[in-house]
Amino acid sequence: MARPDQPEDGPMPQSRRAAPLPLDRQPGAVIRAARLDQGLTLADVGARCGLSGSQVSRYERGKSHPDVPTLRRFAAALDIPLHHLGLAGEAHPVMAVRELRPGFTLRARDTAEDGDRVRRREMLGLSALAGVSIATPAQAAESADGIAQGLERMLLRSDGEPLPLARLRALLHRARTDFGACRYAELAGGLAELIGSAHATVAETGGTNRDAASLVLADAYILMSDLATKADQGHVAWVSADRALQITRGSSDPIATAGAARAVAIAMRRAGRHDSAVDLLTTTAADITEHAPGRAATTGALLCSASYAAAQSGDRDRAVDLLAEAGRHTTGTGTGPGRLTADEVLVYGISVHYALGEPGAALAAARRVRPQALPTAERFARYAVDTARAWAAHGDLDRARRALRVAGRQSPEELQRPSVAALVAYIAAR
Repeated sequence: MARPDQPEDGPMPQSRRAAPLPLDRQPGAVIRAARLDQGLTLADVGARCGLSGSQVSRYERGKSHPDVPTLRRFAAALDIPLHHLGLAGEAHPVMAVRELRPGFTLRARDTAEDGDRVRRREMLGLSALAGVSIATPAQAAESADGIAQGLERMLLRSDGEPLPLARLRALLHRARTDFGACRYAELAGGLAELIGSAHATVAETGGTNRDAASLVLADAYILMSDLATKADQGHVAWVSADRALQITRGSSDPIATAGAARAVAIAMRRAGRHDSAVDLLTTTAADITEHAPGRAATTGALLCSASYAAAQSGDRDRAVDLLAEAGRHTTGTGTGPGRLTADEVLVYGISVHYALGEPGAALAAARRVRPQALPTAERFARYAVDTARAWAAHGDLDRARRALRVAGRQSPEELQRPSVAALVAYIAAR
C-alpha cells in the first residue's frame, strides 16, 4: 500500500532527448510533451502502444484517462520515467520518517532551501499524479451542484422500462461496485437507469418479485443518498434516504430497514441533528431481531455511525462507548455483505477522535489500521483522507499532504469532493 512518508524521489532522470518533465502536469500533457520532443505523430505513438492515433489524442487532451497498464505502455514507448506518469509507489499514510529504512538521508530536492517549493509544486500536482485535475473548493462545489441537479431530476421522475429481477440486481451490483471504487460520475449515470427501471418493475409486477424489486429500489435510493452526501448535498441525501426507509418499512427485512435508517441518520447528522441521529441509530440497532442474517455487522455499522454523530455533538463519553460496542460486533476478516472488520471500526475511530479534537488519538487509531484489509477503495479513501485531517490538526502538514497523495492515487475522484478540496486548499495555503 502506498507510503507518503517515504523520502521524495531524487532528481528525475532525463529521457533520451528531453529535459525533465514537470510534476504539475497531467499524464496526457506529459505524454504529449514527450511525443513532440521526439518528433512523433499521434499515429506513431499509437502504433507503439497498440492504440489508434485518435485514442492517443484523447488521452493527451484529457478527454479520456489511461489506466495503469496503458500508462506503462506509454512510458515504455516514449522512454518516460514512471514518476512522471504517477506510477511511483508510496506507502502507509501514517508512517513516520523514523520508521523508514536505516541510513535514509534527504535528497537535494528535500533540503530546507527548496523543500517549500517542492511541496507547493506537489500540491498542484497532487491530483495530476493520480490522473485527474485538482479541484479548488469553488470548482468542487460547482461539480457537486452538477451531481445534485442530476440527482434532483431523479427524485422528480420515476419513468423507465421494467426489467427482469436478475437484470435489476445486476444493475444494483454494478452501482455498488462503482461506489466502492469511488467512480462517482459513473454511479450517477447508472443510478438514473436503475431507479427508473426499478420503479417501473415494482409498478408492473406482483407477489414476491414485486417485494424483491422494491428492496432493489430501496438500495438504489440508499446509494443515491450516499452519493449526495459525498457531493455535500444534504437535502438530496435526506429525501433519498427517507424514500428508502419508507420502502423498507413495508418489507419484512430488518437488515434492509436498518440500512435505510442509517442513511437517514447520516443525513440528520450532517444537518446538525446529532442527538436525533444517535437515537435513531441506537434504537434501530436494538430492534434488529437476534437471528437476522448479517445482524452483527449491521449492528456494528449502526453503532459506528452513532459514535461519530455523538463525537460531532461533543459527547465524548457516549462516542467512545458506542465505538467500543461497535468493536464487539466485528465479524473477523473478509469482505462483502454481512461483514464488518476490526479495521473498518478503526477507520471510524480516526473520524471519531478527530471530531472530538483528539488528533493524537486519531493517529494512534490510524497506525493500527491494516490498509490492505479494507474492503473497498472508498473505505481506503476515507481512511487516508481522515488521516490527512488528523495530521493537519496535529500540525504536520507535510504528512497530511502525503496522506492526501495516497488517497488520490487510490481514489482520484475523492479529491474532487468539496470537503476534501477544502482540505487541500487549506494545506496549500499554509
